Amino acid sequence: MGWRGLSLVAVTLLCVVVSPFQEPAMAQGSGGPGIVISEYRMRGPNGTNDEFIELFNGGAADVDVSNWRLQSSTGTGVVTGLTSFLANTRIRRGCFYLIANTVSANSVGVTPDRTYLNTNGTPDNGGLALLTNTGAIADQVGNGDAIMDVGEIWTYTAQHT
Repeated sequence: MGWRGLSLVAVTLLCVVVSPFQEPAMAQGSGGPGIVISEYRMRGPNGTNDEFIELFNGGAADVDVSNWRLQSSTGTGVVTGLTSFLANTRIRRGCFYLIANTVSANSVGVTPDRTYLNTNGTPDNGGLALLTNTGAIADQVGNGDAIMDVGEIWTYTAQHT
């Protein structure tokens, strides 16, 4: 490859790296500060209560998640509050935050940042939603083929409680 070919490759790579079309990961639904549910498990090797939820801050700044809530739902729309975040809880940009059920021994292998007690476990056809301190959905995930998806459940709950 000659000088001209190498120059073309270098310019192409530079354009990709500084492209104005790149954007940080933002939370679903709210156009929010970048906190997403990046990984979750509703049933692990230790049974139905071997659950964890991992949050990730893909935004450009640290995010204060004080009084945010994590909720689960069944496939039929029964909503359970799992945990609320304490005052002054922050998730730094580019960092993860691990939350785990403590009903029985969990198999995550590390100490979680926050725990909750969910004796029934989240059903295999259920879902999870992360709500901001104003009740807006920061992110949500769901499993199964329930009649209502998680978004509909959270919208209904927010309007009728």
